[in-house]
Order: sequence, then structure tokens, then C-alpha cells
Amino acid sequence: MGFATSNQTAVRYVEESNFAETPASPVFKELRYTGESLNHNIETITSEEIRADRMTSDLIQVGAMNDGEVNLEMSYGSYDDLIEGAMAARWATTINVSGATDISVDSTSSIASGGTSLAGVPVGAWVKISGFTNAANNGYFQVTASTASSLDFVQTTLVVEPAGDSIDITGSSIKNGVTPISYTFQKYLQDATTPTWIQYLGCRVGSWDLSFDTAAILTGSFGIMGTSSTASSSAIAGQTIDPATPTTTEVMNAVNNVADIVIDGVPSTYYFSSLSLNVNNNLRAQQAIGSLPAINIALSRLSITGSIMFYFENKDQYDKYVNGSRLSLSFRVEDSAGNAYQITIPQIEFSSGSITAGGLDTDVFMEADWEAVLDPTTSCMIQVDRFPAA
Repeated sequence: MGFATSNQTAVRYVEESNFAETPASPVFKELRYTGESLNHNIETITSEEIRADRMTSDLIQVGAMNDGEVNLEMSYGSYDDLIEGAMAARWATTINVSGATDISVDSTSSIASGGTSLAGVPVGAWVKISGFTNAANNGYFQVTASTASSLDFVQTTLVVEPAGDSIDITGSSIKNGVTPISYTFQKYLQDATTPTWIQYLGCRVGSWDLSFDTAAILTGSFGIMGTSSTASSSAIAGQTIDPATPTTTEVMNAVNNVADIVIDGVPSTYYFSSLSLNVNNNLRAQQAIGSLPAINIALSRLSITGSIMFYFENKDQYDKYVNGSRLSLSFRVEDSAGNAYQITIPQIEFSSGSITAGGLDTDVFMEADWEAVLDPTTSCMIQVDRFPAA
């Protein structure tokens, strides 16, 4: 006799080519996770028939749906596919220049090329530059203007430098979009008396949460909603596991892995106690007569919210709350190997704010909730840029 244990339960997923259909001979990817609540929920209605013996005549199934969460500790490259699902879009390489010797620093906020193409970098994207002799010219920079021969940046800290060094410029980004992506999730209970594979079909990513707290690991979750489910005592015919998963990149934390918090294009001088992000697609199940599970899981209005808490030093951010002013928020997480994500919310407004002296021998914080709105310059509400270690 063997009872299934969480320590030997694998959670896997594969993207579906057709909604709610697991691909033939699927190549599943194994997830790193800290907990999960994936479940197939059956909606029932109790019969209202009146019986002389006071008995209940039936319990009728009237709906079915997959839902739940996968909880995580953030690590580079481990969740890029599910970030696509949360963003309803695909990662795109914005630039990939390697070993160019004709790139110079043209001004304190721009670089220029003598022939190497710099085309294709959208306004608002971040790029990573390395190779310049002057250290101030290497690092992460946000683009404000882009041509085939030049890039202008928000940052104004560059030092004019002639071409000649071997320069690398990389960038890959994703913005919120309208492309629905679905997955089949699989839960493998391998140490039960009868090993069991449970499939959850037609799953879309409804939410993506990240939480930054002092002296803590960077944690988060993906919320899932789907349609039907099957269970079997054998694997899907022809299924294999992607050998590159799970990843082996290190778990990130909110202490030395948070490199910069940028407000309105300038690295913030505030000291933060906590920061959170919630991306919510507000999924809705579309039901139809003749089908127990939903026939589709639809994207609704995108909502991006969060909270922020920092030690109070001056009234600048409180003024923005009171005046209803908009600001941009961006933060980068980078592991010790040099793998990094830059998460940018180009336009936010504070929806609440408070500054309180809570009690004796306590620090005063500004605590605020915020909500993202459309940024007309970048045509998005959230953007994520990723940079693998060199």
C-alpha cells in the first residue's frame, strides 16, 4: 500500500495547439513549484422533487471547470511560458548585437552605430549593453527613441566614448496583448499504490502574482482556469518530458536580487519594505447547452494592480496620490549569475494611500495601492524584459 505524497508529485504542462486538446505525443515541461491547488470542480444541483418518503431523488451535474493556483519561488527561465499565458502575448527579441566595434556613445543619453543595425527596438523597451571601456556605459537602459543607427535612452548618465570596443546589446520583451494561449496541465502522483496521471485541459492563465518583502524569497503564483479533466493509471501515449526542465537557475530573493526600483525613469532613493504585483485577465467560462464543461475560457478586461510600502522621507509620492498624478514604475530582479527580468508598468495611479504613526517605537511608512492604466507611448499596461546571463 502506498499513499501519494506531495514530495513526489510532479506538476507539468504542455501548450495546446487547439483549445482543450492535448497534442499527440506531447512533450511536457516540468514545473518548479512550492504548492498547488489545481482541481476539477463539478457544479451540482439537488433535485427539488417532492417525495412522500422525504428522500432526495437525485444530485445532478450541471457544470464543470478546472481552477486553482500554482505557487512558486521566482527563478529565471522557469516560468517564461506561463508569463506568455498571463500576458496573452509572445516573447519577442528586440535586439541581438554581438561584438560590434562600430558603436559609440554619442551623448550622455544615446549611442550611435557606424553600420551595425540597431533597428527594431520599440520605445519603452529595455536593453542590456556591455563591452564599453567606461563602466557607466554598460548596464540596463530604457529606450526613448530608436532608429537603425541610434538609440536614445531615459538615462542621462552615459559618458561620451568613441567606437572601437567590442559591444554586445541584447533585449527580449513581452507586452500585454490579446492572444489567448491554452495549456494542458498534468499532475503525476507517482508514489500512490496505483500511480496516477491527472490531466487538466483547456487551461488559461488567469493571474500572475509577485510579492517582494524584506528578508524574504521572491514568491508568486499563477492562477489557472480550464475546462475538462481526465485521470488514468498510465501516461498519455507517447508523452515525454522536456529534458531542460525543471530549470536549475537559483531562486531569487527580495534582498540582493532586486537591483533597481525606478520611478519616472530615475532609480528611486526610497527604501522599500514591500512591493506586490497582480496581473489579472479576469477569465470567464463560456457555457453552452449540451456541454458539461465550459466550451471556452475567455479573456476579459485586463487589470493590473499592486501595493507599495516605503519608509516615509518626504511628501513627493503622497502629493501624487492626493493630486491623482500618474507615474511610471519599473523594477529589475537579477540573480547572481546575471540572469535578469525588468518589469515595467509605464503608467500607474495610486488608488489609496496612507501615512500613519501606528504606535510607540515604530517607523512611519507610506502605504499605497496602485492600478495600471494604458500608456499611450508604449501602447501597453505592463512590459517584461528578460536578459540571460552573458
